[in-house]
Amino acid sequence: MLTMLAAMNHQIQPDEIASPCTGKCTMHDALPWCTGCGRTLEEIAAWPEADEELRLVITKTLPRRMRMLGAV
Repeated sequence: MLTMLAAMNHQIQPDEIASPCTGKCTMHDALPWCTGCGRTLEEIAAWPEADEELRLVITKTLPRRMRMLGAV
C-alpha cells in the first residue's frame, strides 16, 4: 500500500526514513538489541544501504522491542 501511495505522490527515498539511532549505543546483556534504539547489530550495520522496505520493516519492530527492553 505504501509503495503504491509513494508512486502516486513521489518516490520515497531510503534516506527519508530517519535512522532510529539515539546515540546511546549499548547492546542489552540478555537480548540481542541496542538499548538505545532496539535494533540488532545486523540491522544497525545494514541501515546505511537498506532500501525503503527494509527500513520500514525494521522501524515497525522497534516500539515492541523497546517496550520489552523497558520491562527487562
